[in-house]
Amino acid sequence: MTYAPRLFDHCLALYEKLDSRATIQGKGKDKQRFFEGSKLAVFRELGISQGYYSQTFAILTELGCIEQLQKGSVARPTVIALHKPPDVDEFKGMYRSVLTGSSSSDTLATEIEDIKRRLPQVEINSYIVSLEKRLGELDARLTKVERSHDTTREESQLASQT
Repeated sequence: MTYAPRLFDHCLALYEKLDSRATIQGKGKDKQRFFEGSKLAVFRELGISQGYYSQTFAILTELGCIEQLQKGSVARPTVIALHKPPDVDEFKGMYRSVLTGSSSSDTLATEIEDIKRRLPQVEINSYIVSLEKRLGELDARLTKVERSHDTTREESQLASQT
């Protein structure tokens, strides 16, 4: 993915909005800022397109800016630890730009690695074995139904001949 100024602006605005509502807990070096509330409500207040919702939170998390400590629900708020505002240079480093000299193949390789890292690990071999087993079971059931149908047809023909 290439560097996207608008996306960085959304990340920065979101962080600043969360930070403006944060409370400070702890003392001295142990001081930490926490946001408690609805992530979606904050996002909507900013007027950013809903299409950026997951991406902006994922980027802020990946850059180490925020950490979601508790997933919210109707009965409890989302809790997010705020560590640092997003840095444009870190953001650019994460999303190499063609303008910074990376070739399109480098960019593509980076994107592929990013996709691989984000996809859940799937045991493909065990999945294939499971599918083959289910396919075998379905094949056996279909054969049984076909034989039953053939037997019923033969009995019907015999009955009509008598």
